[in-house]
Amino acid sequence: MKTARYIIPFVLLLFSLSLRAQPDEAGQMKQYAEQYVGCENASRRLQLANEFFAFLQKIEYIDEPIVFPADSHIDSVDVNVYYYV
Repeated sequence: MKTARYIIPFVLLLFSLSLRAQPDEAGQMKQYAEQYVGCENASRRLQLANEFFAFLQKIEYIDEPIVFPADSHIDSVDVNVYYYV
């Protein structure tokens, strides 16, 4: 019983450290949203949108890759980005 008194806090400590090691996905999404809204350049907004959707696929929020071609209308891109933000 004495060893359990030492093992349980140790296991809880390891578990809490692993939770802290996970990336802050909500913070990264907020950062993309702030950059996107503050950007006036259409080509940069398109690049940010593609980076945002690549991030969403990386964290497995979406299954299929979403990539906007260079000739995409920025209003269409905005609708999709704002939907996922």
